[in-house]
Formats: sequence, structure tokens, C-alpha cells
Amino acid sequence: MITSNRIAATLLCLAAWTPFSVGAQPHESRDGGYTLRSSTVASTSLPMSMAQAHGFEQKPSVFVLNVTVIEDVGAGNGTVPATLAVRIRDLAGREVPVDMTLDRENGYVSYYGTYRRRPHQVLSFAIRATPQGTDRTLTLRYRDP
Repeated sequence: MITSNRIAATLLCLAAWTPFSVGAQPHESRDGGYTLRSSTVASTSLPMSMAQAHGFEQKPSVFVLNVTVIEDVGAGNGTVPATLAVRIRDLAGREVPVDMTLDRENGYVSYYGTYRRRPHQVLSFAIRATPQGTDRTLTLRYRDP
């Protein structure tokens, strides 16, 4: 079975090894013992079994956004649930719809969603996450060419 941890690991690996044109880009922000991490990747660069397991289309116009919140604890890191707000906009300010899904498997927490984009479209991402049980809000903003 494909797990959210495998999705996150696949997205991060693809971000490092996939050509720029597929859109794999990792981003992160650290604040007060937490890390907010986000990555995007073209759906066509993910295994078909992963797309089927999570119910998303594999088309050149469909991209996958993965978001995790990691609490720095002791010798390791652990993902934690969070209240999440994601906004994607094009350069004209039009919102690009994305519905994020909580995926909690094997002790890992991850959020993923799909969105559509045109070739060469530049998008701005604004992600806010409040880890469960805290009043700390982490913010991550970036552009994905």
C-alpha cells in the first residue's frame, strides 16, 4: 500500500532528481521547533499506482502539492497534524483551486492536493499551518515557475 510517508518521500526525491520542467520544487520554513515543508510535482512523474491509490488524474496539466508539518523532537523529527490554509494564485491574482486531503498512515501525517496549471504558468503559493495543540502559525510563501 502507498503511504503518505511514501508520497512525501517520493515528492522530495523527485524534487531533487527530476528535471525543472516537470515542476518538482521543495520549499520549507522553520520556526520555533517546527518545520513547514511543501513540494510540488507533475502528476505524470509519479507512479501510476500512487495516483490510483490516492485518486488523482495523471495529466500534464495536473500537479500534486504535498505539505507536512514536522515537530523537531529529540533525536528525530515527527510529522504532526495541523490546521492548514493553502492559497495558490496566478500572476493575474486569480485563485487556482486546490483541496487538501489529510493522509494519516503508519504514524505519519501529510496533506496533499491536486491543482491544474497551464504550461509555463507561474504560480504563487501561500501556506499557513498551525500545529495541533499550539497557537504558533507557520507561514510559507513561494513562487513556482
